[in-house]
Amino acid sequence: MSDVKPGTDHDFTMFTESLPDMGIIGKSMLDAGTLKGAHLDLKVDSGYQRSVTHCPGANVFTPFKKFRGGGLTDAQKEYNKKLYSKRVTVKHVLGDIKMYRIMCNVFVGDARQLNYIFNVIMGLVNFTKMWPHLLPSLGPDVD
Repeated sequence: MSDVKPGTDHDFTMFTESLPDMGIIGKSMLDAGTLKGAHLDLKVDSGYQRSVTHCPGANVFTPFKKFRGGGLTDAQKEYNKKLYSKRVTVKHVLGDIKMYRIMCNVFVGDARQLNYIFNVIMGLVNFTKMWPHLLPSLGPDVD
């Protein structure tokens, strides 16, 4: 996870800026010659269409877009359906993060403090995913 950054940059801009800092993963995406035969698979949404050109060492899977006035073939629709079924886990985790309302409001304070708070929330989300049986039950008998 990259540090929180002030402003309203698009996710794709932040992704391309963070590639050099991602160590061997970023290097394998930037350079098709590294880690021969062990390329990273990126399953991205339609906002990352240009990631194919920015990450030549990665296998990038993007959904097909419907052009104005046109439609998608049945094969393209089936491909999109399979791709989204693999990405649904990511969407659920993002929903869990949003439950804590960290991304709903403008944060007034130091960016380092926001990084710390965001990491704590990520720890809570990971905890609830990995050990759901340790959480108290909030059944109908709870006041």
